Amino acid sequence: MQCVITAILFLGPWFEPVALTYLLLPIATILALKYRFPSTAFTNVFIYAFVIASAAVNGDMLLAETALLQFQFVILFCATLLIGVSARQKTATLAGVQQSESRYRNIAQLSADWHWQQDESLRFTVVSEQTPGSSGFDQAEMIGKTRLELPITWSSELEKNQHLQTLLAREPFRDVVLQTPGNHFTLISGEPVFDDDGGFCGYRGVGRDISDIKRVQESAERSRQFFVDLVNNVPNAISVKDEKHRYLEVNEAFCQMVDARREQIIGSADHNFANGEMAAKL
Repeated sequence: MQCVITAILFLGPWFEPVALTYLLLPIATILALKYRFPSTAFTNVFIYAFVIASAAVNGDMLLAETALLQFQFVILFCATLLIGVSARQKTATLAGVQQSESRYRNIAQLSADWHWQQDESLRFTVVSEQTPGSSGFDQAEMIGKTRLELPITWSSELEKNQHLQTLLAREPFRDVVLQTPGNHFTLISGEPVFDDDGGFCGYRGVGRDISDIKRVQESAERSRQFFVDLVNNVPNAISVKDEKHRYLEVNEAFCQMVDARREQIIGSADHNFANGEMAAKL
């Protein structure tokens, strides 16, 4: 619409369809308001008033005949068109960002029990739990503190130091296991956040309550250790193989019989650690 009006105004001095702009300008203004281009609509209203005022001064209410006035209209409409295109692109970009943020929140809610945000000092600013108690802390207790200021037990000192190096490098991290008071375990992942100029703004991420999983793992480990202790106290050689004839478990008597360490045997077949005669017996 803006292009049509501009063309009409530009060709006005050679043939006189400028009166058509009195119809097109209100339509263009309505369209600009409909598609949320307030600056374009305002400019159209201003130009419409300017056309009428200029025509009245020249004694003709329908035609603006001076070349200077035509040139001013062309410049104004081109500027209006550029403003409209820019505003449309900005609106589309903003809609895309909002859609991405909404998608991130939906994914976070589906894949996590709680999500969090930290500022540039790595202090918690947002803690939101989908499942109450899933973070292992009272939410108010976490706000304003760094993770190191909370009573957290790390899997190892090495993992703690590696995590700190990751934060200093402003890199994302995944599946860090933390133990909080009450034998509560949480699995956290996070990514750095930067502004438009590349400045570091903090971290945001998600967490999962894996306390039940850890308890099952610990129970399985206790059962396995009980089995190992039991078979090690049996004087006879005992071994367990998988379907590919690789050893899954052996006792001390078996290790002594084949004259090999347990570490050499587990995961190996007979010929990997025993001589030909012994391998044939096994």
